[in-house]
Amino acid sequence: MLLEKEPLSVSQIVTALKLEQSMVSHQLSLLRKHQLLTTQRDGKKIRYSLTDPHILAVVEMAYEHSAHVVLHQDHHYSYQKDQ
Repeated sequence: MLLEKEPLSVSQIVTALKLEQSMVSHQLSLLRKHQLLTTQRDGKKIRYSLTDPHILAVVEMAYEHSAHVVLHQDHHYSYQKDQ
């Protein structure tokens, strides 16, 4: 995942994701607003990094969940609703 190992600039993220710079900047702004990213100035560039590496675990769980839903598979954990 991007930002897992090192901070990246907007242009590095744009290149990696093959998306428009304006779209990437907007998403980075939202993630920063919700305190999921921090920034560091590196000369003229601003580098983005994760505020908390545990965010990756949450994202991975979301991917796993969506894969189960899309493939109509059972989950690998047990969950009991309160009756």
